[in-house]
Amino acid sequence: FFILLCFVSSLSYLFLSHTINITHYKSFFFTILLFLELLSIAIGYISREMGDNNVNLPPGFRFYPTDEELVVHFLQRKAALLPCHPDVIPDLDLYPYDPWELNGKALAEGNQWYFYSRRTQNRNTSNGYWKPMGIDEPVVNSSSKKVGMKKYFLFYIGEGPAGIKTNWIMQEYRLSDCDSSSSRSSKRS
Repeated sequence: FFILLCFVSSLSYLFLSHTINITHYKSFFFTILLFLELLSIAIGYISREMGDNNVNLPPGFRFYPTDEELVVHFLQRKAALLPCHPDVIPDLDLYPYDPWELNGKALAEGNQWYFYSRRTQNRNTSNGYWKPMGIDEPVVNSSSKKVGMKKYFLFYIGEGPAGIKTNWIMQEYRLSDCDSSSSRSSKRS
């Protein structure tokens, strides 16, 4: 079962600052955008084939998905073994790492990172543990249909229940049609 760990997110758009008449150059811009999309997919594929887990987007691109986009366009596709476009979220076994060791192992922008990981009941790392916070929140689509669930976790250093609370927060996303023991989910820290 997969979880998507999100430490930095958001998909922004490529802004072209030109003063030319776009209607005359519409096909030219679409050609450029298609080329850039194919280039970013190729770079991600080549990097992963060479063992480079550090995922980068081309200049001008940002990854800022909403909760709905994470569940519908990434997690559902991953669970169905379908390709995600762009394929920018890597697979990573989360729990051998403390959160500060994850930098460079996932798609990152600012202080958030995204990656898929297998879901497990044991959320201990080498120096601490992830403790659930509050109740699960529904993730709904534009038609107000529940498509997934989101849960927050806080990282503590040491062993529970006497661990030291930190400021590291993780958001775990899972599909709504899965039960809690066998769901595929996504995480965002």
